[in-house]
Amino acid sequence: MYSLKNYLLILLLAMAPACFAEKQVRNDLLQLLDKNGRLAQQAFIYKSAHNYQIWIPAGYTYASQLPGQFEFVAVKDLDGIATPGVAASFVPGAKDFRTAARTTRDVWLSGNKTNVLEPISDQEENNAEIQRFRMSSTRDAGKVKGFWVFIKRPGGMSVVIISGNLAVYDENQAEFEKMVASITLH
Repeated sequence: MYSLKNYLLILLLAMAPACFAEKQVRNDLLQLLDKNGRLAQQAFIYKSAHNYQIWIPAGYTYASQLPGQFEFVAVKDLDGIATPGVAASFVPGAKDFRTAARTTRDVWLSGNKTNVLEPISDQEENNAEIQRFRMSSTRDAGKVKGFWVFIKRPGGMSVVIISGNLAVYDENQAEFEKMVASITLH
């Protein structure tokens, strides 16, 4: 079983643009989507087995029930260069999203020049919590912007990351914000 830090590190590496990510993790993920992914012909609501849902726009290639730590992955383009993407991972046994947020922040901060992590909303209902963050980070290769969402339920926590490089974020910001706002419990 992976530790919370390892889950988050793998998730962050996989969803960062190619210039930021460990190339093998990202390439494996893109190959998996290329082989098993389905193109969303129209927008749809993905309902997680972990009792949350998220709106996915038309034009994204997606896959669910993936091996390893990923429960759901969707990317807008499979070009592997500047791909806006969504990744969700379930972390069994995680009990505190505040600790997960700090761990995620610490993992993200390592190696970055400037970082912003801004809480944007908290929600509690039916023995569950949702915490949303806006994030941006700069490295030598450029800037990444997006959102982190932590969904804590009994038995574990899901982590959803929606991100892209600065140009991708600017082009897709309204779509990203709609995805983040759509994350609710079911």
